[in-house]
Amino acid sequence: MAVNWKEAFKIGIVEIDAQHRELFSRLDKLENALRDGKGREVIFSTFHFLDNYVQRHFRAEEALQEFYQYPHLPMHAAEHAAFKKRLKSLEERLTLEDPSEKLAAHTEAFLTNWLITHVTSLDKELTCYINEARTKQWEKWLVSQF
Repeated sequence: MAVNWKEAFKIGIVEIDAQHRELFSRLDKLENALRDGKGREVIFSTFHFLDNYVQRHFRAEEALQEFYQYPHLPMHAAEHAAFKKRLKSLEERLTLEDPSEKLAAHTEAFLTNWLITHVTSLDKELTCYINEARTKQWEKWLVSQF
């Protein structure tokens, strides 16, 4: 399953969408490397990038949630933590095993499904909340002007 970015994955926050696009691109590269039996260095460098990028991306999302006092932040952060743990587990498994077709398929299925599900459900819910909060802030400002 290719991890190609689709417009349907946009949540409407430019910076977050750009980060999601990059995550999809890197997951696609990882999946191709695993599937094609590329050198371990390609696979591990991609995992290393993903690990660092995911950390930054999740911090950005969670900071946004804090700023808007998103009531589901603890649940969203728990989802992020579970993903980071699973990503680390897959990386550790690769240190013990050579990239096999089975491991490639498992990695591809998990990472792809998680990212698509997370972006299209939890992140879109977050966007709805933020848009509503922004509208309320705007309306409050307008009322204060008249």
